[in-house]
This record gives sequence, C-alpha cells and structure tokens, in this order.
Amino acid sequence: WLFFKQEEEAGPWIDLLQYSMPENDSFSFRVLIGNIKVPEYEYRFQKYVVADLNTPFTYKKEFTGTEPDGEMYTEQRPVTPYTIRVTPKPGLDAGIWVEIRVDGKKADSMYVPRFPESRICEGFPTLYGTYEFLFSLPRPNDKSDQTRDISSRYEKIGTIEVEAWEVENREKKRYGRASDKPGQVNYDQAMKGDAKEVTNGSYTMATTAMGRLQRKEFTSPATGIVEYVSVGRCLGVLQVRYDMKETLQSKGVIPANPTRVLAVIDLTGEDD
Repeated sequence: WLFFKQEEEAGPWIDLLQYSMPENDSFSFRVLIGNIKVPEYEYRFQKYVVADLNTPFTYKKEFTGTEPDGEMYTEQRPVTPYTIRVTPKPGLDAGIWVEIRVDGKKADSMYVPRFPESRICEGFPTLYGTYEFLFSLPRPNDKSDQTRDISSRYEKIGTIEVEAWEVENREKKRYGRASDKPGQVNYDQAMKGDAKEVTNGSYTMATTAMGRLQRKEFTSPATGIVEYVSVGRCLGVLQVRYDMKETLQSKGVIPANPTRVLAVIDLTGEDD
C-alpha cells in the first residue's frame, strides 16, 4: 500500500502517474531527489522521470558562457540535485558491480552488496569529494572552445544508465598515487548548441550538470583505498530518460493534469 501525502500550502512539486522502476531479473535502480523516490513514467517501453527545476531542493547555480563576439557573461539558473540508488535482486550472493552513466558519460562505478542492501551514487567522485548530479537546462554556449565535440553522445543526452555485472571476487588495497583517483572530473555538460542539434529547436531539453562538492573522501591526496573487483557475466543495462515536464507532456508521456503529490510513503517496507 502507498500513502499519498497531498500538499496543502506550498506549491506541489511531484506529479504522480505510476511507480514503475527500471529493473530486470538481477537489479533495479531509482532516481531520488532529496532522498524521495521520483515517480517514473513508462511510455512505449521506455522509462521516464521529470527533470524538475522547482522543488524544495532546487537552488541557483552560476553558469558562464561567451557571446558570438567573444564577450563573456554569467547567469543564474535553477538546478536540482539528484542521486541514483541501485539495488540487486535476491540470488546474487557476492553482490554486483555497477557502472553509472549520465548523458552518455561514465560518472562512477561501485560495488553493491547482495540483496537487500542498496548503494546510492551521489554524483561525480574525485579524490577530494563528490560533485552533485544536477538536473539542469543546457549550459550557455562557449565559443572559446573550438576543439570541443560531444556529438557522439547526442543520442544519450537526457539519459541515466546503469550497467551491472555479477561479482566473483573483491578486495580492497591501499594506494599511494593521487593519479589513481584524480581530483578533476572528465565531464562536459551539453550546451545550448548541442541541445539545438539534438532537438532541432523543437523543445526544451534537460541535461546533467556538475554541482557542489559534497564530501571529502580522504584527508591526504597522496593515499587512499581502492577496490579491486573480479566480475563475471553482464547482468544487463537499465535506462531512464529524463526531461522537462512540459516536454514529456507534449510527447504524450504524462497527461496535462496528473495527480499531484508532495511525497510517496511506502508503508509496506517493500520497494515495488
């Protein structure tokens, strides 16, 4: 049974149509905003979530771009932090190893213990901490970067993917080279120009941006712990697409006026 808590005073921020998580026989994952499970929608065998930029957890982030004449400018835009929770199914006693990709780019990989344990990917990890995943509009164009090309990722912009493998063996070892886990993240958020190429200017596209540094992993950049995992068979790839609410409505993914709720509380203890 699910209890739907209707919001009475503040503006509602989640529209509920159905709860249908990306899953297969081996694992599942959820997109969370503020540790609240974001409703998924299914349309023509594809899972969707709304990239909501108007939640209690939304904040303003400063973006920098360049005009065609080369002049730089900054602007404040709303962004919403999100996380990804991965849960294996029963029967995988050694757990699973997963790779998480956002907008077609690897963001993180991690070990998830056997059911009923779960693990949450909070963002882009570095030696110094983890940078948030952010739902965002495409960042402003940067005309100064003439070598940039992410066209190979165009079909993946607006997607979250989790690929999993069965674990055969794992061990942790100490390492002493900071380069093993770099302090910089190799991630390039889609720009307005990229979005225009993908959508042909027909709709507003959502992307993932890098947010605030959330937590520090190690006190020294020269040492740390790295995990070595031996994996066996691939357990599959699960995907959810995310986009602006208006875009999903125009595509027929969600109705114009679905039920509106503040939160969904599972009173059974089950995650179905």
